[in-house]
Amino acid sequence: MNLADVAAQKDNNWNLIRVVAASSVLVAHSFLLVDGNVFREPFQRPLSMTLGDMSVDIFFLASGFLVTKSVVNRPLAQFALARFLRVWPALIYAVLAAVLMGAVVTTEPLASYFTSPATAQYVAHNLTLFAGTQNALPGVFEHLPLSNFVNGSLWTLTFEVDMYLLLTLIFALSAAFGPFRQRIRLLIVPALVCLSFIAAVTTHAHHHLTRLTIYFFVGSSFYLYRKYIVLDWRAMTFFCVALIAAGLAGPKAFAIAFPLCVPYALFWVAYVPSGSIRRYNELGDYSYGIYIFAFPVQQLLVFSFPGIGPFGVMALASAATLPLAILSWHLVEQRALKFKGIDFAGRFGAKSA
Repeated sequence: MNLADVAAQKDNNWNLIRVVAASSVLVAHSFLLVDGNVFREPFQRPLSMTLGDMSVDIFFLASGFLVTKSVVNRPLAQFALARFLRVWPALIYAVLAAVLMGAVVTTEPLASYFTSPATAQYVAHNLTLFAGTQNALPGVFEHLPLSNFVNGSLWTLTFEVDMYLLLTLIFALSAAFGPFRQRIRLLIVPALVCLSFIAAVTTHAHHHLTRLTIYFFVGSSFYLYRKYIVLDWRAMTFFCVALIAAGLAGPKAFAIAFPLCVPYALFWVAYVPSGSIRRYNELGDYSYGIYIFAFPVQQLLVFSFPGIGPFGVMALASAATLPLAILSWHLVEQRALKFKGIDFAGRFGAKSA
C-alpha cells in the first residue's frame, strides 16, 4: 500500500490516534501533579521519557503531515485561515474558562483578581501565543505541589504555531521558483530536519524547539515523499520490535530508536487498520479539547481533594474533561471549521483538508 494512495482519503484513524495521544498526556500529568515528582510517571525512570513526552512528539509528527497536506492543497491565505480556526476558537474558550475557574479558587479578592495585570497577561499571552504562554493567575493554585500552574499544556501551542509560520515561509519562498518549487520543498524540509538534529546534538539550542521542529518536519517530509513510501506490515513489525528492544536496552537506545521507528509505525496505524476501528470517526475529534482542558481540571482536583493519588486524578479528570471536550468540538471547533474553506471574496472554496 502506497502512502500517497491513502493520504488523500478522509476515512483514516487520525481522530483515534489523536484522542489516544491527548488522553496519554492526561495520564502522564496525573502522576506529576499529585506531588510535583515527574519520576512517579511509569516511563520516566526506565526510558527517560514520559508518556506525555512521547504523545507530544506524536502530535507534532501527525501535525507536520496533515498541515503540509493542507498547505499543499489550498492557497496560503486559506491555509492561514484554516490554521487560525483550528487553534484559536477552542483556545479562547479554554483560556476564558480557566480565568472563571480561577475566580472560584483564588485567594485574592475578586476585584483584585479581575483587575490584576497578571490576569490580563494570562489572557493576552495565552491567546496570542507568539510571546509564549503564561502559567499563573493571581492567587490560583499557589500552594499545590506544582504551584502557580493553571494550564501547563498550552506551551506546545506556541511551538505548533511557530511550525505553521515556518512551513508557510518555506512554501511562500519556494513558490518563487515556479516549476521547481516542489523540488525546492523536497530539499528544504528534510534539510531543516537535519539542521535541527545537528543543532540539538552539537549546541545548547533550545531543547523543545529543536525536538519539536524535528518531529513536525519529519511528518512534513512523509507527506512530501508520500509517493515513495510503502506501508507494509513487515516493515511495521520490524520497527515495533526494534522500538521494544531499544526500550529494554535502556534510555539511550530508546532515545535513538524512538524518532527512527515511531514515524513509520504512526502512519501505518493511521491508514492501514480498517473495519470497525474506523467507526470512531463518527464521534468527532475530541483530542484538542481533552488536551487543553485536562490540566486545569486535574489541578482543580488536586486542590479540592488533598492527598488524592494519581489514579484518582486520572479517573476523575477523564470523567470531567471528556464532556468539556465534546462540547468544545460540537459547539465551538466543528462550527468554526465550517468557515475554513471560505475565500476572501466571501465565497466557499472547493478544497479542504
